[in-house]
Amino acid sequence: MLAMHVLGRLICLIVSLSVATIAFGLSGCAEKGKPLVPGVCGDGILNIDEECDEGDRNSDILPDRCRTDCHKPFCGDAVVDQGETCDSSDLHGAACTDYGFLKGEVTCGSHCAVDLSGCWTCGDGLASGKEQCDGQDIRDLSCADLGFDGGTLACGSGCAFDFSGCTGGCGNGVREGAEDCDASDVGDKHCADLGFDGGTLACGSGCAFDFSGCTGGCGNGVVEGDEVCDDGNDVDYDGCSHCVGGDATFEDVVTWLACEAPTDVTAADVNDDGVVDLVVACGGGTDGQGGLAVLLGQGQAAFGAPQFLAFHVPVTSVKTADLNRDGHAEVVAGCLSTPDATDQQTGAVVVVDFAVGFDATSLLPLGGGVTDLAVADWNGDGDLDVVAAVPSLQQLVLLAGDGQGGLIGDSFLYVYGLPSAVAAADLDQDGVMDLATVRQRYDVTVVFFGLGGGSFSDPAYDLAGDRPSDVVVFSFNGDFMPDVAIVNAGDGTVTTLVTMGQGQLGLGGVLEMDPGIVRAAAAYFDSDSHGDLAVASSATDQIWSAVGKGDGSFVVRSKVPSCDSPVSVLPTDLNGDGVVDLVTACSFAGTVGVHLGHVADSGQGDH
Repeated sequence: MLAMHVLGRLICLIVSLSVATIAFGLSGCAEKGKPLVPGVCGDGILNIDEECDEGDRNSDILPDRCRTDCHKPFCGDAVVDQGETCDSSDLHGAACTDYGFLKGEVTCGSHCAVDLSGCWTCGDGLASGKEQCDGQDIRDLSCADLGFDGGTLACGSGCAFDFSGCTGGCGNGVREGAEDCDASDVGDKHCADLGFDGGTLACGSGCAFDFSGCTGGCGNGVVEGDEVCDDGNDVDYDGCSHCVGGDATFEDVVTWLACEAPTDVTAADVNDDGVVDLVVACGGGTDGQGGLAVLLGQGQAAFGAPQFLAFHVPVTSVKTADLNRDGHAEVVAGCLSTPDATDQQTGAVVVVDFAVGFDATSLLPLGGGVTDLAVADWNGDGDLDVVAAVPSLQQLVLLAGDGQGGLIGDSFLYVYGLPSAVAAADLDQDGVMDLATVRQRYDVTVVFFGLGGGSFSDPAYDLAGDRPSDVVVFSFNGDFMPDVAIVNAGDGTVTTLVTMGQGQLGLGGVLEMDPGIVRAAAAYFDSDSHGDLAVASSATDQIWSAVGKGDGSFVVRSKVPSCDSPVSVLPTDLNGDGVVDLVTACSFAGTVGVHLGHVADSGQGDH
């Protein structure tokens, strides 16, 4: 019996060796009727979990062989086996010319058959392969199909579309409308005409000039000479303005008299003289005789004596917005009480149009004190609206703009737990503005996603630190989608929530500062594309600057002594040097504090 068993195994081995010239099919042998048993791949015996085993004949480079992992040949193993004309990068020597074409590149298709879609013969009248067109064959397309207003599409040399007969669009080789250039048509302009020393001017995407070939000037995307940075100079205050960038540090404070108990500050050109002015929200001290103070700018970060507009109630927040679309920003102020009302427990939002007159005001009572404001178009009518945070009512109140400079009480959202701050941004990137706020009492971030028409989703909750006091929206990780930063006064931290897409927020980081930080603002303080933060600490009388690391987290760059009890912070350029400065409301001192931003050394920028 033992002899018969050995003989059977020997016959099996002989048979398996004799089929080398036969189409692949035998995959090792096992005794008939016997189940497969464990074994080693390469022993010439078909074992458990093996598809085949030819022993020493197993190969990963020869066709129609059992592979060295004891699996049968398959499409995608980079070896051309029987029934395949190619496999992965192995084209078996195939070329477009083998199939009657003149140009192009053969590829291997998903079923291991030669793919000729990259082959063509320009001039045969048939648009094929990578050809856009060929002779009269323009693939049944028209100028309008390709983004133009109209005209006649033709086929040019090299079997590429000729757009010269198209009208009203970028790409036809003819400068039209607001186009700087189109293809090779740059008009009569040269690099030297546009502020560069020399070089070659080209046309870039979107029919805008491409300055990359220009030399010796700001805007070509190359840091040269005494430039701090050069990002194309296409957007001001994106971190690199006119090839100047900051280093995210600031000068010591310079103070200007404002009013009693300032609470907030904004910048606006109140008198249309081209110089930045400051508008200060005034709490009014113990008697609550607050209002607005206007400090007219004198240039180079200097300001005149304050002009006071009395409301006789504490003003807590101030923003600018062009509510009547006249090109001149109005001032929107939030009040703890209603100005000149007998019931001092009801708050209000006041609009001041300085273009009409210093005393011209309109107001809308809300029934509760306002602590913060946000401005955006939430109902999609083209007019700016205002949302007021009213903690005593547990509400965010939406005030719709009427397009004439007035506001109409529209709707409200319940936010239990003291919604002390509010910010606007399109967090889910659907084209509709959303709202972010905090529940100060419950240490929670709340987001209401805009649904259009001034309506909102149910609240979505996320984490915050201890006693959140402010919320800021900006792109902190360089992807230009808005993220959320929460200032936590209780534990002295800033929590960053990064936009993940489709309304999802993820933790970007937690930055440790000092308990007593109250408000923050975001801007580009250095010349990279990561948003940075300025944070006001009323407990330590300091302004912190923290630069974005690119992942939504921050690192502290500087702590500069400020005025007595800074309670807000505003980024703006006060001296026109292209670098962001900081302005703060100094609550105990009755002043505003100015910290000028430092210009970075030449060549130190990141663009």
